[in-house]
Amino acid sequence: KQTLVTDYITVLKSDWIHIKEAYMAELNSGMMKPRLPEMDLHLYEDEVIESTVKEEDALSIAYEYFGKEKVKIKE
Repeated sequence: KQTLVTDYITVLKSDWIHIKEAYMAELNSGMMKPRLPEMDLHLYEDEVIESTVKEEDALSIAYEYFGKEKVKIKE
């Protein structure tokens, strides 16, 4: 049951309240098709985290196969 919902995005409650209030204000003023103001919801993917995880995985595999004394890390 946990895999039924995938690729979802959540919005902060404060942002949702702002969006809802703007929509309701325009709807209550008589607009037939309310338009929301442009708003940055900070919905970005962070690729740095993904590459760090992959690097750590590669390092743990290298330690497993070759041993910590033979693996050298260049920075």
